[in-house]
Amino acid sequence: MAAAQLKSLQYATNSFNYTVSLVQGQNTLERIWPRLCELQTTNPALFTDANFRASLGPQIYDYQLSLPAAYTHDMQITVSWSDERIKQQDPAQYRKSNYFKRQLP
Repeated sequence: MAAAQLKSLQYATNSFNYTVSLVQGQNTLERIWPRLCELQTTNPALFTDANFRASLGPQIYDYQLSLPAAYTHDMQITVSWSDERIKQQDPAQYRKSNYFKRQLP
């Protein structure tokens, strides 16, 4: 019974992390949106600015954001996190990721 409850908690935590990564990815897209015209026309180099990229990052340090090197209308961002409990059972799945591919106008 205890093993089943532990497994249930692991799945619940993984589901929570997946949901938070969705929120983090959406937050990144929403931070890009107000600067979209600038990125597309007047200052595309802004996307490579270290301060701008840092402002797009997750608010929770357990998650990592991967952005493409340059802005494109059709880009993929990745929000990743580590789950130590899964590492013990399956090292290949230690790192979890959630991919976002959005086409911006």
